[in-house]
Amino acid sequence: MKKTIIVLFLYAIVFAGIFLYYKLNNKRLPFKSWGMDYKSDVKFSERFWLAFWMTTPVFFILFIL
Repeated sequence: MKKTIIVLFLYAIVFAGIFLYYKLNNKRLPFKSWGMDYKSDVKFSERFWLAFWMTTPVFFILFIL
């Protein structure tokens, strides 16, 4: 149960960080609806780095917890 709470907390931090980054730097958000799909003008490199940061909590679970 503790691991689940930690994972949810990490995902909340990651998603909040992504949205805050785009809002604070006055860039358009790359997601269509709540991170489920990308807009058509998003480049592959941007998709790659977003996917990398969104999977960081999974690697934290596998290798640290």
